[in-house]
Amino acid sequence: MTNHQDEAMDEIAGAQVVKRISALLKAIASRNAQGSRLVDLYRALNLGQSTVHRLLKALVVEGLVQQNIDSKRYFLGPSIFEFSLAVKPTLDIRALAHEAMERIATFSEDTVYLLIRSRYESVCIERMEGSYPVKVLSLDIGGRRPLGANASGLTILGSLAQDEIDRIIEHNKDIYPRYGMFTVERVRQKLAEFKEQGYVCTQLAPGTLTVGLPILSSDGTPVAAISVAAIEGRMQESRQEEIVDFVRNEIAKLQRILAKAN
Repeated sequence: MTNHQDEAMDEIAGAQVVKRISALLKAIASRNAQGSRLVDLYRALNLGQSTVHRLLKALVVEGLVQQNIDSKRYFLGPSIFEFSLAVKPTLDIRALAHEAMERIATFSEDTVYLLIRSRYESVCIERMEGSYPVKVLSLDIGGRRPLGANASGLTILGSLAQDEIDRIIEHNKDIYPRYGMFTVERVRQKLAEFKEQGYVCTQLAPGTLTVGLPILSSDGTPVAAISVAAIEGRMQESRQEEIVDFVRNEIAKLQRILAKAN
């Protein structure tokens, strides 16, 4: 084998390691509130137990991951927080949406979520709980879902160009069934409903319903999405419409702020 071929093989191997580490950190982040067991991680990544354990040991040494001594569960490490402090976003949608989310949580009395897109996934960057005692807490801050596998993700996905929608669905087609009743057919059905009515209402778990609407930039690109989750008994059609109207008004205010910021 020539030196050039050796370098090419090293490059492929290096890229594979980076991809696995990225997937591992995302899996830990999606369950960071409760922590992840080793078995959770190697099943989620579909990798061998020894491979995942070896990667985790290296990440712990670098401070990117930490392990609780008692529970043996893995969490994001302090170095991740240090990196986040260095990031200077041009647009802090979480800060801009904070007051709107507070008003929505007060009005609905239910749980309000703010999600953004991360390639083929949606990521929860904020969650606010309303005053109603029975809460639907389906996603922690930092939690991820494939785009299309929840109300917010559906509205972000549905706001993209059709060729991009098709590409994302094709990428996620084998992942959707891990999230309740989601399939490619159901995702496309919900996207058709979104195109017709401008919002999504979907069941994420038995006995619950969630409505979601997108936050769009001035050129129509999805910036984020807001959703409200409640037990099914609190989401009759008339109340759905009230919540959708309220959220839509709050989003309209946000979009005017975004337009001025740009």
